[in-house]
Formats: sequence, structure tokens, C-alpha cells
Amino acid sequence: MIRVAELFTTEERGLQALSLQCGVTSVIGAIDFRSRPGLPPDGQPWSRASLARMKRAYEDAGTRAGSRSSRW
Repeated sequence: MIRVAELFTTEERGLQALSLQCGVTSVIGAIDFRSRPGLPPDGQPWSRASLARMKRAYEDAGTRAGSRSSRW
């Protein structure tokens, strides 16, 4: 079986909807790993809590986050 994945952020709802219509159920999550000054460690993009929120956002959209990529 071939699994097709798409690369997009959690904010790209239009692309997510189109991908789901085409049968794409896995995504490569895009993450901005730049540090967020003034935020605690759990608020930084690489923290476990941030990654869990991202995974949950993709799952809530009906996709499965297969891997993560940094575009920046």
C-alpha cells in the first residue's frame, strides 16, 4: 500500500480540505522552530506540549501527522 502525504501547516484549512477530498490522510507537519522570546519552555515550538497541540490540530482536521518538517 502506498501512503500519500501532503505538507502543510495547521492553518492551511483549504489545502487540508482539498487533500482529504483526494484521499490524503497523512500529513507532514510544518513547524517554525524559531525561539519565542518571553515564553516559558513549554511554550516553545519544540516543546512536548507544543508538538502535542500541533498533532491534535492535524487530527482534529481529519488527518494523521506522520512526520514534522521545519520550513524556516
